[in-house]
Amino acid sequence: MNTREQVFVTRFRVGHTGLNRTLFLKGKLSSGLCECGLELEMVEHVILNSVQVIGGNVSVVLGETAIFPCLLQETTESLTQITWQRRTRLIKDNTNFYTISSKNGPSYFNGPDERFSFAGNISLRNGSLQLSNVTRSDEGTYTCIFTLFPSGNFKTEIPLNVLGITTVLFTVCTALKIQNVLDEIK
Repeated sequence: MNTREQVFVTRFRVGHTGLNRTLFLKGKLSSGLCECGLELEMVEHVILNSVQVIGGNVSVVLGETAIFPCLLQETTESLTQITWQRRTRLIKDNTNFYTISSKNGPSYFNGPDERFSFAGNISLRNGSLQLSNVTRSDEGTYTCIFTLFPSGNFKTEIPLNVLGITTVLFTVCTALKIQNVLDEIK
């Protein structure tokens, strides 16, 4: 690495250079301005204001309905589609099963599973999905993937925990035992 490249790397590491400006000067971008409107895009700006996909953990009682939350934040890029993948007790590999396109709406991969329905709003960048009549075999990890133009895919994984009747009864019994102990202490 020559001296100029070493200076660039050092400045970049400590945040003393505009990322887009440097890429512009290197001929990699057509402008040195930030896409969000700031004059100079600094390293801190990229880290603190980067695209985020917000999900969460989902627990649901066997036979009930689960909502998988999935929100895209911090971007003004064009959203072309939302893809859902799953890896469950029966499906060992992460597999596409549902897509919501900005042009064509929702569609299933490998045949429909009518228990799934789109619970979000693509124009609001909400990719939430609903699963009705949850079974034990639905337990696993669900992945929500937003496809943006031009930057590509951004995703989050959402674990689904299915609570059987024994789990619910155990929780209720434990709570009742604790309440009885608290009543005796009074």
